[in-house]
This record gives sequence, structure tokens and C-alpha cells, in this order.
Amino acid sequence: KIFINTTFPAFTASAVEEFPKFLIKNKDKITGVNVSRHLKRYVHECSDEMLGEILKTGVLIRINCVLYDTFSKDELMAFFDRMIKYVNKVQLRANYSNTTMENLYDIDNDEIYKILDENLEYTGSLGAYRMRCGYEFKYKDLTVEYHKTLPYSTIETENGNVLYDIIIKQTGAIMSDWNEYGIPLDVDAYKEVEFEKYQ
Repeated sequence: KIFINTTFPAFTASAVEEFPKFLIKNKDKITGVNVSRHLKRYVHECSDEMLGEILKTGVLIRINCVLYDTFSKDELMAFFDRMIKYVNKVQLRANYSNTTMENLYDIDNDEIYKILDENLEYTGSLGAYRMRCGYEFKYKDLTVEYHKTLPYSTIETENGNVLYDIIIKQTGAIMSDWNEYGIPLDVDAYKEVEFEKYQ
């Protein structure tokens, strides 16, 4: 399963036209497109209509949104209403800077979880994604996910082992790390990686 993760900064008119063609051509290879969008804009983004063009290709499109600040019910609901026209799913991620082992599983004092639980339909945990701490909700036709921790990076399963996150930089360099400089992907080293059992 291959997902394209992108911030989708502002595109030229030709790129807006070409990217959906690329998806259609490679539809059998690409599982989905994950696009970074935030309640506060940190980069100059492409238009929301571009997201709608991706949706028309039939490729799953999801918004990844890191909650760097605190947000009200009205702000979250307005964001969902904005995105529902263009995407299948919104995944909210807690700010890891504020996440500790003490509050990781504490949903009683989690303001975002409270807003979601009170205003959306809870549909289950994100266990299928191998998240240690994640929740799924439904808002009209939009799936809304919320999680406070990353998935396991290397997982041993009955159906084979799973490896998350191979990064292809804008230069075309293939990396295995999200840090500033990146670590070049070492395929031979990955052959020897120790996979952990999912619990």
C-alpha cells in the first residue's frame, strides 16, 4: 500500500491539471493521498478545489491536521464543514509537544476528544491502523480520526511484517527519517530490522 504524503503548497495551473492525471494513470499503485492542512495556515496552500480534483480521480484523499494550538468547537466544526466537500477523511493529531506518558490515554481531560465525542458519532478505535491511542468518529459523510501517538514503525503480523514511513524528498532522495537532514534509506539494514509484535 502506497500513500503520498504532501503539504501541497500553491501550484501552478499546469500542476493542478497534471497531478490528477498522474493519479488516474497510477490508480492501481496508489492507495491514497494524505494532505497536510491546518486550522491556522503555516504555508501558502493550494486551493481547496485542488483537493476536490483529487477526489474526482477516485483515489482516497485524507487531510492530516496537527493541532498545534487549542481550538473551540466552532473552529473544529467549521473546519469539518470546509473539508467535507473535498475529502473522504480528516485525521487530527494532538500536539506531541504537550503529550506525555501521564496524559497519553487520559481522554477525560482531553478537550479535543470531548468536543468530538459530544458532537460527532464515535465509531471505534484506530486499532486497524496499529495506533496505540486513536479514535474514529463520523460527521455526516466525513470520517474524522483523532490520535495522540504515532503508529508502530516496524510491526510483526500474521500476514507479514509492516514498515512505516519511507520519505522521498523534493530532490528525489529516498530517506528513512524525518529529521532535518534525513538518513539515506539502507535497504540492506532494513532486511535485518527487528520487528516488534503489535500489542
